[in-house]
Amino acid sequence: MKELEDFDLNAVRRDAHRAIWVLVILNAFVLIFYLIDTKLSEFVFIALFVQLSLLIVWLLPVFLYQVWAKKIGFKIAIYQALSSYRSLMRQVSW
Repeated sequence: MKELEDFDLNAVRRDAHRAIWVLVILNAFVLIFYLIDTKLSEFVFIALFVQLSLLIVWLLPVFLYQVWAKKIGFKIAIYQALSSYRSLMRQVSW
């Protein structure tokens, strides 16, 4: 049973790290677009607004639910929230 819990924690941690990399790459592209041409500032504003909205609407409620309702530790709750963000991004079809 302990091995199964460790395996799930490792999978959640791995998904959280991937979600962080997705956020870093998205923000790097947004910064590049802004530095290339200020005419793309509308795109930069929209991209930052979407990311902020996802943070407030998706990640924060998942984190708070994990901490308050499930009584999970702070660090694991962050991993769970970021892991859920990665699964959300996986469902988005561009």
